[in-house]
Amino acid sequence: ELCTPEERLLWARLSVFAGDFDLDAVQQICASDDLAIEGILGHLISLVDKSIVIRVEGAPEARYRLLDTIREYGREWLITLGAEHEFRERHRDFYLAVAEQFDAEWVSSAQVPWIRRLNQDRPNLRVALEFCFTEQGTARAGLTMATTLWGYWLCSARLSEGRYWIDRGLRLVPDPIPLRARALWLTGWFAIIQGEHTAGEPLFTESRAIAEEVGDDSALAYAIQYLGNTYLFRGEVERGLA
Repeated sequence: ELCTPEERLLWARLSVFAGDFDLDAVQQICASDDLAIEGILGHLISLVDKSIVIRVEGAPEARYRLLDTIREYGREWLITLGAEHEFRERHRDFYLAVAEQFDAEWVSSAQVPWIRRLNQDRPNLRVALEFCFTEQGTARAGLTMATTLWGYWLCSARLSEGRYWIDRGLRLVPDPIPLRARALWLTGWFAIIQGEHTAGEPLFTESRAIAEEVGDDSALAYAIQYLGNTYLFRGEVERGLA
């Protein structure tokens, strides 16, 4: 009650975050007609001054977080306002866009900064993925995010986590579409990197079949490549070369 109405509204909306977050994420996710984007920073600073929001020390750029009990209290207000689903969707859409930007830029000199950023944002990526795989009608967005982050799973040695999210999406997206074809060869590739050569073969075979059906030349090339790798790793050299 010692917070202004705008501060209370921002507090409630900040409850959709997990771990820490930066100002850009707050502005993009929390701003609306009744909470102007140009006022977000001032309200955030006021919440820091009131010890509702904590500024993370040691980060190269300003980042913030909420204690769990403070977050849960804000979430109760967000639910009371009937706005939790809306702002969890906005949170998901923001981090999906982050993942897509990473995928477009990580094979460049920006790779190390991107990996560092995603390491910081990992709790929010996980929350966004969990939302996708538990809310009705959002599984394709989750599978898109999980596959788009393939470079992060690979470069940060988080293959098991990448497989976990991709496999959850595959169970919820059974349709023979390019997204499924890509997800299949990716999780199969991660499996053979981890030495599970038997697990990869059916994944590549299905990916190849879908790619041929929908005319996805890229997925077809990857599926055939990794299917051949699987045979080679198992000692079936002639079959692999073919």
